[in-house]
Amino acid sequence: MALKIGFLTERLLLGYGVDLVVHEYACLLAKKGYDVSVFCQRLDSSVRRPYKVVDLSAKKELVMTSSASRNTVTLADYFNQSDNDVWVVNTSPFYDVMPLLRAPVVAIEYGTPPGRFFGLEIGRNLDASVSYRFQNVFPKLRAQDKILCISRSIQDWLPERLRGLSEVVYLGCDHYEKATPEQARKFREDLKLEADSVLVLWVGRVQAKNDEQPYKGFSEFLELAARARSRQPTLRFVVVGRGGDDEAKLLRSRGIEPCLNLPASRMGAAFAGSDIFVSTSHWEGLNLPLLEAQYQGTPVMAYKHGPHTEVVCDNETGILVDSAEDLLEKLLLLGNDENLRQRLASRAQAFAAGFPWKKSAVELETALRAAAYSDKNSGTNQPAIDLRGRGTFSFLLRDTYNRHGFLFFLKRAALSLRVRLRRFLRFGSSF
Repeated sequence: MALKIGFLTERLLLGYGVDLVVHEYACLLAKKGYDVSVFCQRLDSSVRRPYKVVDLSAKKELVMTSSASRNTVTLADYFNQSDNDVWVVNTSPFYDVMPLLRAPVVAIEYGTPPGRFFGLEIGRNLDASVSYRFQNVFPKLRAQDKILCISRSIQDWLPERLRGLSEVVYLGCDHYEKATPEQARKFREDLKLEADSVLVLWVGRVQAKNDEQPYKGFSEFLELAARARSRQPTLRFVVVGRGGDDEAKLLRSRGIEPCLNLPASRMGAAFAGSDIFVSTSHWEGLNLPLLEAQYQGTPVMAYKHGPHTEVVCDNETGILVDSAEDLLEKLLLLGNDENLRQRLASRAQAFAAGFPWKKSAVELETALRAAAYSDKNSGTNQPAIDLRGRGTFSFLLRDTYNRHGFLFFLKRAALSLRVRLRRFLRFGSSF
């Protein structure tokens, strides 16, 4: 009998990295005959999928509250009623649920951008979420559970005591079909480029106001494009990604061509039709667009940090730089040197071919089968944290303290005791 696999993820929408990963994995596992379900809180229901999708927001029994600890228990109770053989956990808040799940768990760790990139409140919440996961979730994983990191950079980011529980499984990059020369040429023709234009591509979600991903360096890209064009007018810049009318207007006002909300069928042509792909990101778990561009035979540029040294062969398939000034100078150099672009492009495609989704899915499948059958052989399916008896009450108090500290814990404990006392006085029930 095929394993029943449940994916847990916040969203299943177009234009988001983790959502794409979940979709690709779920499709490939379903194609191999596994019974796959994806549980999510938001989804695009217009997309046809070869696997089951469970919209958690539509489940009346899942009443979410202001208490993260209570929500964790509620979600765990719901998931434990299913008959999935193994869980694949991808995002918060589902990471926090893992110690309460009976079936084995494989967590995919994508990393979390440091709070310093964000405003005070958002940054503090992000850092606190990571700290909680490292101190109160991952250390409780059982022998059958596993952490899969999407890069060595992310594995090294884990606390040393957790790295032994982890493996590196690189994502695939061949989800967009390779563009034909005609498709690449058509992409350029639609932009009405001059014959000598060198097209520079940037990919990502564009937000004219309240940038939710400041670490991607969108504002830095705008400055880079302006400075580069002032020194080399043959450079033309295009942005592909999610955005609306305000974003298109902003880009045009900066002399940048917006190609927003392209369908997946045209993404390969966007990469292949460009002469250079540039990333201005200052943090990534992997940076999939760098591989997507190389897969289409386009040389890339990015900062020399994090996983970029894993997904770009410096001076062979692309150029890695140390600073914004270096990025500008190397972009001008590459824009002026067609032979250098061709040399990098000739090696980029072969390198990116080493990151196929089929290989990545096989490695995930191996981890899932090892987790599921290890649990079956042990004859136990007890969660790391047992909530039977008065375990729930104990967990809620302890978890609230771990999340929020002593003062908040006292307030929650007093509130909980007051509610229980009223119930006792009213119904005569025990605590």
